[in-house]
Amino acid sequence: MSQDVGRRRVFRRLGSADAPAVARLARAARQAAIAFLPDLHTPAEDVAFYERQISCGIGLCVEESGEVLGFALGQGQDRKST
Repeated sequence: MSQDVGRRRVFRRLGSADAPAVARLARAARQAAIAFLPDLHTPAEDVAFYERQISCGIGLCVEESGEVLGFALGQGQDRKST
C-alpha cells in the first residue's frame, strides 16, 4: 500500500509569507543543477528577491502538509516602479 494515502497536495497562489520557502527551494534546485557556479547572493537576498517577485506577479505553488514542493512564477508589472 502506498505511503501517500491520506496526503493531499494542494495547488494555490503564493503569498509573501511563502518567500522563504520558495527561496530555499530555488536555492536547493540551483545547487543540484549547477553547483559549479558560485553563489552570488545570500539566502536573505534570495528571500527579498522572491518577495518582490511574488508581490508583482502571479505565483502558484504545490504544497503538501504545509511544505512547498514546487512553484511557478508568472511575469507581472513591478508596481513599485510605475
